[in-house]
Amino acid sequence: MVFDQQPDGDLDDMAFDESRLGPVERDDFRETVADLIERVAAADDVRQYLALRAKITLLESAYPPDTLATDAQYAELTAQADALDIEPADIQAAGPRAFRGIQQYAPDSASPT
Repeated sequence: MVFDQQPDGDLDDMAFDESRLGPVERDDFRETVADLIERVAAADDVRQYLALRAKITLLESAYPPDTLATDAQYAELTAQADALDIEPADIQAAGPRAFRGIQQYAPDSASPT
């Protein structure tokens, strides 16, 4: 999903596996589609985790940390992702590109957790 502005509303109710704040360059869009195609082979819990991380990363790219610290939606999405207990090896097994998009846009992308 490409957002034209900062997301508002309940992201938890939106079904998407990856997101970007527009405008999105053609090459970035193509790479994101390639990432999503690779994720199809991943286990269901890994795909669910990556979709949650995409929403979390979108919020982190749109809002400052002090806003997120008190945001109930952010806390809920983070809790859902943490509850899945996905290890870096699980994500790596999904393919080398599976986590690229989230890492690219995450403020602190040293690890997938």
